Amino acid sequence: MIHSDLLSPAKLKNILLSANINPKKSLGQNFLIDRNIVNKVVSAADLSKNDLVIEVGAGLGVLTVPLASKAKTVVAYEIDARLLPILEEVTEQSNNVEVRGEDVLNFKFQILNFKTYKVVGNLPYYIAPRILRLFLSESNPPESLVVIIQQEVAQRICAQPPQTSKLSLAVQFYGEPKIITTISRSCFWPMPNVDSALLKIVVKPDAGRQAVEECFFALLKAGFASKRKLLISNLTNYLLKNRAQWEEIFLAAKLPVLARAEQLSMEDWLRLAGEWKEMNIKNKN
Repeated sequence: MIHSDLLSPAKLKNILLSANINPKKSLGQNFLIDRNIVNKVVSAADLSKNDLVIEVGAGLGVLTVPLASKAKTVVAYEIDARLLPILEEVTEQSNNVEVRGEDVLNFKFQILNFKTYKVVGNLPYYIAPRILRLFLSESNPPESLVVIIQQEVAQRICAQPPQTSKLSLAVQFYGEPKIITTISRSCFWPMPNVDSALLKIVVKPDAGRQAVEECFFALLKAGFASKRKLLISNLTNYLLKNRAQWEEIFLAAKLPVLARAEQLSMEDWLRLAGEWKEMNIKNKN
């Protein structure tokens, strides 16, 4: 079997039919069949012969082989055991590919022999946010993530005030997201019901974020708890039950008390988290 067969819908169907495989909706299986998009994914990953790539949802290897031609090593995760024999056959000429028939949600950086790595993948729509959070919140996160996800989700991740959400802020806490290109649903088989996007997230240096991480995510959860309420009302209802103290914190963070959660920038949230943490420290002493 050759790699180019995976880009032909007719040949792809025959490959799966001969192996008695039907794509599983429960696993979000929509196989990429567009060579131009494959090339854009590999280009966006910006790989060198020193790079380790963690590929999420390798499928039959349509991305695995071209990634392996650019990187030092590709560790290809595929949870569907039915696909592994085909994936191993497609990648057998690439001696720098390691296939793992495992759930990537069990990923542990400690098992790798590299100090740095990059993540690439065609992510199942239903689990994409969990996968992003898994890698971004790692104690040793990747340099970057280049992933195919639902277009609407990619747009939400990249949103700026006054359209921010828990998702956009959670991702932007760790990295800088950018939509590289949109992808028509016709670039996949079976064809999904929605269009996709190629999203790249360049991970930021820590720069003190870990010091306020716990406070930041607690504020985020409470701040977006009731969409129609002011941010200060949500924080009073779900965190510190003292509005006067929140007014002091908002003043110190240079935030208007009438602000709503979606109106704050990342810098605003970081200041708010820092001031809230500072007040917690003072109250304990």
